[in-house]
Amino acid sequence: GRYSRSHPRRRQRPPLGGPASGAAATLGRGDVMSHPLPQPVPATEVMLAHQIGSRIRERRAQLGLSLKDLSARAGLPNPSIIEQLEAETPAPVPAWQLTRIARALHLTLIDLLAEDPLPAVPEIRWSNPPWGER
Repeated sequence: GRYSRSHPRRRQRPPLGGPASGAAATLGRGDVMSHPLPQPVPATEVMLAHQIGSRIRERRAQLGLSLKDLSARAGLPNPSIIEQLEAETPAPVPAWQLTRIARALHLTLIDLLAEDPLPAVPEIRWSNPPWGER
């Protein structure tokens, strides 16, 4: 080809895979690989995922909501986000989605993350019910 392996301007890259240590691999001249090897999920994140999932499931049951109902109330595109949270799998969930889910469950984000018992379900009394009954 036009460039040979000994061409002075072409930098050689190490084979893919990187070091076995899991740290970012150095490519030369200070460049660092942008994708370090995946790390195991810390135990604290797994415990937090279990806690959040069980608290969402518990409050949803208290309110008698289905996954579809809760996702609609939270303004989420589909119920799979809540289903994944309730399955207690540690996956990244944006804070705005957790906040919307908490609001739809009459909770705060802190209520979802706290170890205290869930607050009571609020009793809503309508002076003028939106559906026309009195």
